[in-house]
Amino acid sequence: MTYLTGFADAHMHSNDVDTMGGYPDIDGASILLSCTAKYDQWEHVSETAAEDDRVYPFYGMHPWYVNDAPSDLPDLLRSFLEEHPRSGVGEIGLDEGHPDYEKQIGLFNEQLKVAAEIDRPVTMHMLHETPDILRSVKKYGRGVPIILHSFSGPDSYIKAFEKEDCYFSVSPRILRKSATKITQLLKEIPEDRLLIETDAPMRDRHCFTMSAFIEALSPCLGMTPQELIDLTKRNTERVIA
Repeated sequence: MTYLTGFADAHMHSNDVDTMGGYPDIDGASILLSCTAKYDQWEHVSETAAEDDRVYPFYGMHPWYVNDAPSDLPDLLRSFLEEHPRSGVGEIGLDEGHPDYEKQIGLFNEQLKVAAEIDRPVTMHMLHETPDILRSVKKYGRGVPIILHSFSGPDSYIKAFEKEDCYFSVSPRILRKSATKITQLLKEIPEDRLLIETDAPMRDRHCFTMSAFIEALSPCLGMTPQELIDLTKRNTERVIA
């Protein structure tokens, strides 16, 4: 099978790729933003980045694991970011479907503060907590590029997030929508703010590879696969510059 090459994956989890189903066309990637969900994954992703210069490590505590966060998390995060200049913060965010929402907000804000202090990009988990996310970004995350992971709306918030230097990373989950809804959403996202991701090793029933996702998504934008690769790679490079 022939895969596409040269693409930038704006959100994946290198810690889990070997144990949870793999990433068939990972050799075709030119940039891999590798996120963590828990503190005990940070060292592993650092080692992966040291061995593969395509990998940019992102350190963070996911809202699902808020109760596993070390008490000195801000200091630990600051230390890892300073030790690894090509790194960012994430995957952080909020999730109302999981317990301790107020505690999630506190942890989320702490990590945003460190990202802004060290001037590092952020990748963010967001489902239905859009107003709370936007409020925190405005208060604590200003001045750093922020990736909205697996973005699928709401469209009405796109302009507000764009003003806060946010980027909109779409994953194969978007293909669960109708072609009409996908096209409408993509029209609202400014081209210079669009990113693509696999969330590997997550496998959506519609696409098992980045290559398949690019080939499915590019017609919705009126682009060739190569044009979509080039556009989103430039945008990803701007996030990590």
